[in-house]
Amino acid sequence: MFRDRTTTKPATLKALLLGLLALTAGAASAQQTVYRCAEDDGSVTFSDQRCSEQPDVLLIEESHNPPPPRRYSPRPLMADEARQGRQNTRQQAAHPQPDMSYRCSASNGEAWYQHSPCSSSINVREPEHFTGTAINTGNPVRGTALVNRSVPVEQTEVPRSTACSAIYATGSNRRGSRKDQKYNTYDRNRGLDPCR
Repeated sequence: MFRDRTTTKPATLKALLLGLLALTAGAASAQQTVYRCAEDDGSVTFSDQRCSEQPDVLLIEESHNPPPPRRYSPRPLMADEARQGRQNTRQQAAHPQPDMSYRCSASNGEAWYQHSPCSSSINVREPEHFTGTAINTGNPVRGTALVNRSVPVEQTEVPRSTACSAIYATGSNRRGSRKDQKYNTYDRNRGLDPCR
């Protein structure tokens, strides 16, 4: 076991501790005193209470405050960039661009609204009337069958407010309204619905 044999007078140690405490008095709320005590068997104990007459004193910083946020400092604009920026701002103020949505019209009479461009065609099941002759009896046969068919779609840009009014209109009996791009309550609360 190796021990430090230097002796310090108790008065000098007390003066040193008092000086240390005086220096740290301002930061007392942000620091905690911890005593380091070496036992005779060589073990070391750390405690918030004195364990002997001459413990080593450690001060531990406690910080519960996050660091201040970093400030954004944009680089200075060159003269031509600043002039260009002013021109763009004037143009935007003179001609504000409204948010646009789309009205999709299929050749079968369906029309619906969505916020992304329409596809060029959709598949629909339509009734088709047929006439013919039964193979086993030779009798004439008439009927209707549902047939899958691809139908072309035309796209028209409309203001977002018009599309939103049509999408969330109550009691709409517009043919194709079930294809409107609606958002559920969860997505609307998350801010994903462009109509809000």
